[in-house]
Amino acid sequence: MIKIEASVSKGWLHKNGGFNFPDQYYLDPIYRWEQDKNINRFVKEQFPRFAIYNMEANLPQAKFVKENHVLVGAIQPNMILATLLGASFSFFEDKDADVAGRPLEFISDKKELPSPETILQHSLVKDLEKQMQDIIDNHPELKVIPPFFWDESGRATIHGIITTSLKLTGDNIMIIMMSDTELAHAIHQWIVDAYVVLIHHFAKLGNLPVTSVHVGECAGTMVSPDVYEDFIVPYISQL
Repeated sequence: MIKIEASVSKGWLHKNGGFNFPDQYYLDPIYRWEQDKNINRFVKEQFPRFAIYNMEANLPQAKFVKENHVLVGAIQPNMILATLLGASFSFFEDKDADVAGRPLEFISDKKELPSPETILQHSLVKDLEKQMQDIIDNHPELKVIPPFFWDESGRATIHGIITTSLKLTGDNIMIIMMSDTELAHAIHQWIVDAYVVLIHHFAKLGNLPVTSVHVGECAGTMVSPDVYEDFIVPYISQL
């Protein structure tokens, strides 16, 4: 038997349920938790007979989600990485969020890439750390789900290699892979190293051991099998 789970989109929720997704939805975990409870009730009323949920891009796994889970930093992984490099969040009340800017769009040398460990000092990371601690201190009845995790299974979630480098460089990564293969490999290695540092950091803070890694290589169909083998497979293998 094949079991199917589906998720409604933010656009559908806005159009059919009148729900909005302002900055606060992404940056205030308690606000999001309260809104998500209302959304979950609404979706269940609309689809009482089907396994249809409010799951961010189907990243949570329904069987590992409980009502007392509070998602901290529940933002798409490559958006977090882009922001740590200098992009800014773009939030929309009626659809999915994105980032403004491509922080590595004009990169020409791998020396321009920061040490992955230094991103832990970024103000966004510090804000997320504080949010986690505030919930632990003031809401002991709630369970914190840290950034890069979406339920209590321990499955870390990231975007794939080319999907992330496209977010960081824009279309330029397609040219870089042909014109400067060393730089392309350096960018992809940095992406892996940065994700690993962030996953271990937040897993430790959230006391949530890593059990698996979900890699969403959404843009993988944009490259040939040979390019996939050279520029994606080695880095997913490291993960």
